[in-house]
Amino acid sequence: MSDRTAAPSPDDVPPAGAQPSSASSVGTTTSPPAGPGPRHVPAHGLHLLHVVRTETVTPQMLRVVLGGADPAVFTDAAPGAKVKMAFPEPGAGSPGLDELAVCARRSYTVRRARAGEGARAGDPAAGEVDVDVVLHEGGLASGWAQAARPGDTVGASGPSSGYRALPTTDVHLLLADATGLPAVAAVVEALPAGARAVAVVEVADAAEEQEVATAADVEWRWVHRGPDVAVSGQPLEAAVTGLDWPAGDGEQVQVLLAAESGAVRRLQRHLSEVRRVDPQRVHAKGYWKVGASKNAPGVRRLRPTTPLPG
Repeated sequence: MSDRTAAPSPDDVPPAGAQPSSASSVGTTTSPPAGPGPRHVPAHGLHLLHVVRTETVTPQMLRVVLGGADPAVFTDAAPGAKVKMAFPEPGAGSPGLDELAVCARRSYTVRRARAGEGARAGDPAAGEVDVDVVLHEGGLASGWAQAARPGDTVGASGPSSGYRALPTTDVHLLLADATGLPAVAAVVEALPAGARAVAVVEVADAAEEQEVATAADVEWRWVHRGPDVAVSGQPLEAAVTGLDWPAGDGEQVQVLLAAESGAVRRLQRHLSEVRRVDPQRVHAKGYWKVGASKNAPGVRRLRPTTPLPG
């Protein structure tokens, strides 16, 4: 996912019309109870992870594979779960938890998590986590990811707020910009055979489209932002408001909405007021905010990146 801006984190956006104190039953996850041993009660609420390698997903998306993850924490999270990552300055190397605790934090999706060989042998910190970062000039996480080398450390708290498919859902409607694409991809991969989904995703151009393996019946609708759109989110809004509704009479829709915070709020209103979707069936995530940074995704030219060897 892409860098979040320096303003206070938008995090999960509450359902339109919902009371602030109420918690949606859609997509809410909790970490397992703390067990014995220091790895289960990380200092400062952070897990200390280290870079294993980076991989190019698309020209503007870089995957950072992180080791040191406790599988009991990360692999049990729902698809599309978020972590808050504490990023040191690019090139800072391997700071410890005390140093990372005071670093700026950004929210990212757990694209994939796996136990790893060491975890099966009893090492609780042998798991790996994939985090996809949108590359753009001036972003803290973007700069860190491009400079990352094996062994570099980063902190992560969570995960939380994944997407859990409701048994009454007939159609999953997955809406995102580039920052939300890793969440959509994680959900699509996890959908079972027989599930039906429509994914509407805004990306820069055709080179940013991704192929995602799934057993479900998924229709992808890629929306290309192009070079003339100043801020990402606008083409996504237009595509969703003009969308032929994928659900028939009496069918239940469940929505994942992951994009720029302002676009997320406007689309929540559209889904509630125009499409009449129950707000409790909309799992909304705001990953960044227009105006909070000059270097928000989709505004500046992207830096080239050279992936690390696998």
